Amino acid sequence: MSFLKTIFKLSPAILSVAWTCALRAEDSPTPDKPAEPNSPSEWYGQTIRASQWRSAQDEQAGFHVPKGFVVELVASEPQIAKPMNMAFDTRGRLWLTQSVLYPFPANDTQPAADAIVVLEDKDHDGSYESKTTFADGLNIPIGVLPYQDGAIAFSIPNVYHLRDTNGDGICDERKVILGPFDTTRDTHGMVNALRDGHDGWIYACHGFNNVSKLQGTDGHKIELTSGNVFRFKPDGSRVELYTQGQVNPFGMTRDKHGFWFTADCHSKPITQLVRGGCYPSFGRPHDGLGFIPSTMEHLHGSTAISGVAYVNHRAFPESFQTNLLSGNVMTCRINRNRLEYFGATAKAIQMPDLLTSDDPWFRPVDLQFGPDGCLYIADFYNKIIGHYEVPLDHPDRDRKSGRIWRIRCLANDPANADDHAKDSASDPSKLTRQEALATLALVARPSDTSVALKRLAGVERLGEIGLVSDVVALLDKIPSLDDRDAILKQAHWIAARDLMGRAAKQSDRFPSEELFPEGISEAQFEQRTQDLLKVLQAVRHPKAASWSLELIVKASTKLANNQAALDPKTGWLKQALLDVATSVDESQIPRVLTLVDLMVPDRLSKAQQILLIAESQKNRNGKLSPILVELGMKSLGDAVDQWLAQASQQNSKLYGWTSMAARGKDHRPWPIEPRLLQANTHPNPDQVPSDKIPFWSSLGLSERYTGTWTSGTFVATEKLSFWVAGHDGLPDEKDRKENYVRVLLANPKTSEWTEVHRTYAPRNDIAKFVLVDTSEYSGQAIRIEVVDSCGLDSYAWIAIADVSESGLMRSSLRDQYEALLKMAEIFGASVVAQNTSEKADFMAKWTKLMESDRLDQFCKANLQQWVQGQENSVLSELVLLIVQRGLDDLLDKPGVTKEGKPWRFGWNWSQGSNQTLAGLAEAFGKRANAAAQEELVLRWSKHRSSYELIESLIRRGALSKDTLRILPASWWESLPAETANRLADLKPEGPSDTARATVVQAKAEAVRKAMVDLDVGKRVFQERCATCHQLSGQGKVIGPQLDGAVVRTIDRLCEDILWPNRNVDEAFRITNVLMEDGETISGLILDRTDNSLEIIDQAGKSQRVPRTQIEQEKISKLSLMPGNFEELISDIELASLIGYMKTQQPAPKP
Repeated sequence: MSFLKTIFKLSPAILSVAWTCALRAEDSPTPDKPAEPNSPSEWYGQTIRASQWRSAQDEQAGFHVPKGFVVELVASEPQIAKPMNMAFDTRGRLWLTQSVLYPFPANDTQPAADAIVVLEDKDHDGSYESKTTFADGLNIPIGVLPYQDGAIAFSIPNVYHLRDTNGDGICDERKVILGPFDTTRDTHGMVNALRDGHDGWIYACHGFNNVSKLQGTDGHKIELTSGNVFRFKPDGSRVELYTQGQVNPFGMTRDKHGFWFTADCHSKPITQLVRGGCYPSFGRPHDGLGFIPSTMEHLHGSTAISGVAYVNHRAFPESFQTNLLSGNVMTCRINRNRLEYFGATAKAIQMPDLLTSDDPWFRPVDLQFGPDGCLYIADFYNKIIGHYEVPLDHPDRDRKSGRIWRIRCLANDPANADDHAKDSASDPSKLTRQEALATLALVARPSDTSVALKRLAGVERLGEIGLVSDVVALLDKIPSLDDRDAILKQAHWIAARDLMGRAAKQSDRFPSEELFPEGISEAQFEQRTQDLLKVLQAVRHPKAASWSLELIVKASTKLANNQAALDPKTGWLKQALLDVATSVDESQIPRVLTLVDLMVPDRLSKAQQILLIAESQKNRNGKLSPILVELGMKSLGDAVDQWLAQASQQNSKLYGWTSMAARGKDHRPWPIEPRLLQANTHPNPDQVPSDKIPFWSSLGLSERYTGTWTSGTFVATEKLSFWVAGHDGLPDEKDRKENYVRVLLANPKTSEWTEVHRTYAPRNDIAKFVLVDTSEYSGQAIRIEVVDSCGLDSYAWIAIADVSESGLMRSSLRDQYEALLKMAEIFGASVVAQNTSEKADFMAKWTKLMESDRLDQFCKANLQQWVQGQENSVLSELVLLIVQRGLDDLLDKPGVTKEGKPWRFGWNWSQGSNQTLAGLAEAFGKRANAAAQEELVLRWSKHRSSYELIESLIRRGALSKDTLRILPASWWESLPAETANRLADLKPEGPSDTARATVVQAKAEAVRKAMVDLDVGKRVFQERCATCHQLSGQGKVIGPQLDGAVVRTIDRLCEDILWPNRNVDEAFRITNVLMEDGETISGLILDRTDNSLEIIDQAGKSQRVPRTQIEQEKISKLSLMPGNFEELISDIELASLIGYMKTQQPAPKP
């Protein structure tokens, strides 16, 4: 083992000590940095803090700020309740939303008891001694903005204009401006950070998980799905989506240039906003133009960020100017970042924190600069901060304590309280179209921010008021922009999109003359066409797809004039056609197919293009258009005829291969890759080709993949040969003997498979020849199994090619079979759902294929699952498992059920037989081991029609009752009441909370004692976690990001991993989708449209289903994360995973 690997084998306890020591390295303040907290560092990783409540005075004594700053108490309980948002008015008064209800909204049995209070320092001594309750009887108010004779504020479920019409300081008129907002899914983000843009608009953040459908009095509608930023007119006359995306923005500020920045809790601490931009959220797609690049990559050790403030006041030192300050409620700090601009694009550079706290109950949820130049902090003082990580009704939640703090620079002269730096942002809304166009001539360099900002203002204004002809000027300028100025470049695309969108609403005519004036060169035409196709993909209007088709027609016709140049130039056109085909309405599909004829003259390529279009449409919409179904039925039928014709001319049988992943459900076929051969390993070197030949290889599924690639059963001859390549561990280490090819012999007496030969991977990229003497087994049934059980990051794959049994080799017959299989996968379900005479003709051909003796059981089972298996899903799942487990003989011989009823399996499933299904299942159950029985029950659990059969097989002893332990708790939750009652006595008893807590505690102790292997931890994260979670930029953002979780204690991390169902954020709860065809799909809802629903399962596989086929949705209280994780990984793997996560913390601050 290398030196690096040796030093990284550390226990989590050592890692924790090292981290703590690093934090203690600098414990005295400097002019730019506060001292580190005196409290144990592990406290700041606890969701329920171990420390005790402190008075405001004791909490204040534990604050640390740089030299020259002081922290002062402005207000605390009982004067105020728990603060949510703050705002200052022109009189210097501090407006505060406060809540005693949070996070439980008032209901019919509990009155709304929250309020907006106004604090005032009447004698100007720095103490806000006056308190007025401006409005009471509110329901978790958050966002507040002093406005005219009162305030605009949010209180469930609306944004209100709260007025004081008689001047007594108390609200006496309440008017709904906007609403109602959705608060059914979540109540801890909602509408916050109301800001006056001084442009006639009020800007606000829309928090996590809710889906709010709003409209102004002008009738314009928007939909806010989870995190977004929106704006509205103060009178409610109009509401607009300002940016799309983010997870839970909570806090917003503006820099001196006029840019808005948000603090996004659970994404990035700081995000620069560009109007019309799209930002990453949990699993949601971008808008067609791509996500706006991140302002920062570091996370300050937590994703629990609330509140952000921009330093633009002379009361703070020069070194703090243009910095952004943000509240970190997990680490109990005020983080600090310096903004560095590349043209119009800001990048956040990490700086030392402004404040640290000895008290881990300090929860800074909002930051505001006051007119005195001091930073005001709303402290939601609490032992618990997690909204779902800890039960909402946990008794340790503090519901009374709240403080407002002020950080003052001692050099700040109160006499200069109003001498603050003025906002230098100009008002671009006054630019005329000609003035906006003129800004495109400005040369925007990353080094010249002022010029870039002028151009950005002009571009955004042009997107608002420009003409469709201005799209040309915008697109033509994009290539000259520097990639580092991503905001300015994206703004050009957004403006072009907005102009095309407005044109689509105003006219049916595609503006060809405006976009393609006479005299345009071929190169300009091609580039502009590509740009416009990208823009139209982002336009949310039905005409956009139709216009895209017009563009493709225009381009294909123009480029086809030079036939020699057509092929290399049509790659992007084919992709564009593929994109458009999934979004056009049904009436446009014939036009799409006509374009395929025009652009793809070759018959085979044409069929492949149609297949790609159908696959793309099915993936996006969950179904195929009728004309594609009709075309697919004909194409599939023709493919069957062609395969049967070719097979009849060959005297061989085609044997299938199947893959089984060792972990998870990734049973994808092993990909093909070309490899060279070692001629000197062959008895006749001269006969060995010098070129590469195709191999089935596990490398294409990643080096870390582990699983098997198994052939169908065939009859042994005197000899068996094949080529094998691959590795079995690092070159300088001993052979691990984990990757190999073995020959298995069927035992007719025991029906088991016995290994009779094994060849290990040659530890070489170049394949060696293997010759096996099988004369002893000649005439008997054998199969080949290629095993990859080496899960290292490198040198951990194996590949096989040219098996001497001709039916297992690569061949034109196999190529046709694989094409047929793909067509069946795409078209099969739609074809069998038809009720036409053409379907009868097709099924006659399909039956002939299924009865062919030129296909083995593997091939037939793989094909049939997509066609007749769609209407016989329970039987199909059983047959697939039978052939995968090597029990093929069950399909060849008749049987008798326990009741004495005869059955015989056949491949024509048009007349489904429950008797055959029951008999075959019973026969399988008697032969299958525990793992195979569990696999069957798990596969059947998706199909409600199998529930009665599962029960019957268990009660008759054909399946073990213990197999039901494999089913997740969400399955039992989804059962109809009648079925649940019937299976009640079979339901396994899960561990009690006490028992589960004991298991988690024992695992935590084992983790503390274990030796950590960071390589193992990284592998476990990539295999088990990265399909849903992101850590340090690696993995998918479907579930919660883990960057903020790594500061948690080992005990808490063990609880999160091993007991995921204890407290589940509502956004990550499983939904059981009951389909009309009897299937149940369980997973996390990623996206909803008017026509379809996208859901992702525990394996990270997503699928889209038409809403018309959904019978019912049942929302579970359980997590998508497996509840039996302790059974899936060892103590060493768990310890290594936690150790690896801990090493992904940000480096200690300088």
